[in-house]
Amino acid sequence: MSFSKLLMGCAFASVAMAANAADLPARTAPARAPVALSWTGLYVGATTGYTFFTNTPGSKPNGASLGLRVGYDHQIAPAFVIGALIDGEIDFGKKSYAGTYLGTAYTASIKHRHTVSVDVKAGYLINDQTMIYALAGYTNGDIKATATVAAVSASDTVTGNGWNVGVGAEYRFTREWSGFAEYRFNQIKKHGTTVEASQVKVGVAYRF
Repeated sequence: MSFSKLLMGCAFASVAMAANAADLPARTAPARAPVALSWTGLYVGATTGYTFFTNTPGSKPNGASLGLRVGYDHQIAPAFVIGALIDGEIDFGKKSYAGTYLGTAYTASIKHRHTVSVDVKAGYLINDQTMIYALAGYTNGDIKATATVAAVSASDTVTGNGWNVGVGAEYRFTREWSGFAEYRFNQIKKHGTTVEASQVKVGVAYRF
């Protein structure tokens, strides 16, 4: 066999091998399974809401609120979360009225000024991004009443301790950011005075 024929044979063999390789399916890297979101960790948030008083006839200081929240959640199983949280709110509810008593004009107002709550939470994960939960804990509220008769003013503040219970839902937009909505029932007492209120609130949270 001449050297030129050997070279031609090698060239044909190379072309055939290249053609066979082109017919083979391309190798691709295996797809990675999505990483489940963890609900364990510290978070901070901001809230806004509205409070409806239920047992103060004729003088309900219903109104809006703005607040801050800090909490910690711990995912104890694939579908269960427990946690604790603290809320502090500035409340803007106010009721004012005027009239006469024994021929003397008077004005009066009642203001809902702030609410602080400390709660524990138990949640159930519908999926990686959505949690429904119940909460319960301690509430401290501040309500101030003022009356003015014949240019003489008097005021009294009810800063009482009590409890709250509620339910809510939270949705994770991303790993860090989520939004939530809640309903709460609050009751506080001081010196025999009982104040009850329902509250709805929404908020956003940032998870570390």
